Amino acid sequence: MSHTVNAAWQSALWATTLCQAGWLLWDQLDPPSRRLIAEIAQFEADRFLVPGYRVPYWNGKGGDTKAEENAWNSMVLQVAAAMMPRHAHAPGWRRVCSELMVSAYLLDVYAHVLGWDRDLGGAQARSWMRLRAEKLLARQLRHANRCVFTPEEIARTRYPGSEQEVAWLCADAFLLQWLRACGALGARGNWLNDPGQSP
Repeated sequence: MSHTVNAAWQSALWATTLCQAGWLLWDQLDPPSRRLIAEIAQFEADRFLVPGYRVPYWNGKGGDTKAEENAWNSMVLQVAAAMMPRHAHAPGWRRVCSELMVSAYLLDVYAHVLGWDRDLGGAQARSWMRLRAEKLLARQLRHANRCVFTPEEIARTRYPGSEQEVAWLCADAFLLQWLRACGALGARGNWLNDPGQSP
């Protein structure tokens, strides 16, 4: 849902595509076109800085997870912060972008292990990581073969790779935990602290 009357539901997604294209063609654009691209990026990114805006999270009970909208909304904030890292609103764009990324992508384990959720407020990544694991385990326990989805559920989603995707995401999460346990993760910069870092 839009946060201002002048913005549509998916406008952040379409603005991201436009602004990325504009940035790639920057040297070929005239100054008025460049200004318009920057204004679009700022307008869309600023929508998420309005007082009272809170990153929507899944309620843990079913229904819309908000992951898709949060993912595409994070993209316009990435573009704005990357295009205008010294803009007065850039710290806010990076902060909200980070919150959206934690909520949207399977980054709960990354946020927990790497400390990306520090000072973000709201639900901590550890609690989301456990909730996701509990839900997956509960779904597996419904079936004798321990699959997460039934063939009927896969048919309804129209995505035949659903089971494989869950296995891949779980393996990815396990790998990160294992690397940490082995002491194989190095310290990395955090783009919340260093405007020169990309997300």
